[in-house]
Amino acid sequence: MKQQNYRQGDLYIRKIGTLPKGLTRKDNILAYGEATGHRHQFLDSSVETFVDPQGGQFISLDHDADLVHEEHDPLHLGAGYYQVLRQREFDAIEGVHQVRD
Repeated sequence: MKQQNYRQGDLYIRKIGTLPKGLTRKDNILAYGEATGHRHQFLDSSVETFVDPQGGQFISLDHDADLVHEEHDPLHLGAGYYQVLRQREFDAIEGVHQVRD
């Protein structure tokens, strides 16, 4: 499968072949903006999003859907499975941590 990668703000989304085992269903909000309260989310209620025991997030789309955020252009994703990663940064005092949107 050709690697397909997407980015929306501090989210990095990559297409994967299958979902891992042991996932739990969650709401369709992938991330909250700590400073603004904005959300990276799917408004389509048929989109399925999951979390693994370590907090990793995954998406299952049986049709095309848009990931929306108030400060970014919509991200159009085709049908398939995706892994969601949060951008991280290094701070000399705090060490490595997730970027705060």
